[in-house]
Amino acid sequence: MEIASVSEKLGKFDVILCIDVIEHVLFPEKMLRLIRKHLLPGRGEAYIATLERDISRGVDSGRQGSPIKAHIREW
Repeated sequence: MEIASVSEKLGKFDVILCIDVIEHVLFPEKMLRLIRKHLLPGRGEAYIATLERDISRGVDSGRQGSPIKAHIREW
C-alpha cells in the first residue's frame, strides 16, 4: 500500500510526533511535507527528534559515517 493512499484516509491532527524516524528516511523533505499536510492549520504542532551524534558517539564520529546501515543520514 502506498503512503499516498493511506494519507488520503487520515485527518488533521493537533500534534504529530516523529521520534527517531527521520534518520531512516531517504527523502526527509517528503516526510516533512506529509506531516505539514496533516497538521491542523494555525494550531497543529510537529515534534521531530533524533539522536545528537556528537553526544551519542563523539565529536569525530561523522568522519567514519554511521555504523548503523539503516541510517540514511544523521544530524
